[in-house]
Amino acid sequence: MEASELIALAEVEDRYWWYKERRSILAKELRRLPKPGTALDIGAAGGGNTRVLRAHGWKSMALEYTSTAAEIARDRAYNNIQRLINEAAKGELTVVIDRTFPLSEAAAAHEYIESRQAVGRVLLIP
Repeated sequence: MEASELIALAEVEDRYWWYKERRSILAKELRRLPKPGTALDIGAAGGGNTRVLRAHGWKSMALEYTSTAAEIARDRAYNNIQRLINEAAKGELTVVIDRTFPLSEAAAAHEYIESRQAVGRVLLIP
């Protein structure tokens, strides 16, 4: 695919009905699976499917074989990190805390995280 086509697709990916519906179908199918796993999104372009996988708890990696699409994904990641930094600086970032464990129960906290039951952050309290 030509670089100009990839750029054009990435620009409309989050707004265009076809991409939205495709991501909706992916999310629906992921919810049917017993638990999240590991996924490799080959030919990830702008990383839209990878974002859906991660939002549903999957360990996912995007692999792109064109430099243009890889640059688009890198720029999106940078923009997301910058947005989070800005929200944190303004006090607008909300962190969901699922559970706390005393530091002495670090092993139990780790097991809880690996069980994939956590729906937020798990904190160790000294």
